[in-house]
Amino acid sequence: ERCELISAAVWGRSATTVPPKEQVGRFVPTDVTFDPQGSVIVTGHVTGQAIFGETSQGTPQSIRRLFLTKWDATGNLIWTYVGEGDRQTNADSSGHAVATDSKGNIYLTGEYKGPFTWNEERLTPPETGGFLFKLSPEGKLLQGWPKWLPDSHNIDDLTVDQNDNVVVNGSFRGDWTLEGKKLA
Repeated sequence: ERCELISAAVWGRSATTVPPKEQVGRFVPTDVTFDPQGSVIVTGHVTGQAIFGETSQGTPQSIRRLFLTKWDATGNLIWTYVGEGDRQTNADSSGHAVATDSKGNIYLTGEYKGPFTWNEERLTPPETGGFLFKLSPEGKLLQGWPKWLPDSHNIDDLTVDQNDNVVVNGSFRGDWTLEGKKLA
């Protein structure tokens, strides 16, 4: 599959996949946002090896793997990360939504099943559920993050307001505490 990204009708970029052996690769973008510098940030998931412009990421696995990629305002690829799942345990991950704050920090939400690797850091969450990442403008996990959501919780979308408050939308059963605040 192929996806064209266009920023203010000024530039477009392609991303594709190399499919796993005897299967079809998929590239599924789910959300896009801009940072304060006008860079474009896209999330979603891939199966197969992800190719963003001239850069390939990941291995041709048949499981869904979270991706996050960032292009500058003129369409040059800055970085891209693909979360590598554990094929033996059928671990997978997917990005749902992405937003940025006034400092360019990136908030990313999605779902996971089992452990996966993000930017060379092995993440071992509870068995399955949702996540909320806070990343630097360079895509590195910030201290104290990620936040893991119980299996019955899911963040479908998020935004950041003018005061850098993160607002989430999703489905929650029971209570969830984030940054010391009880959400009901």
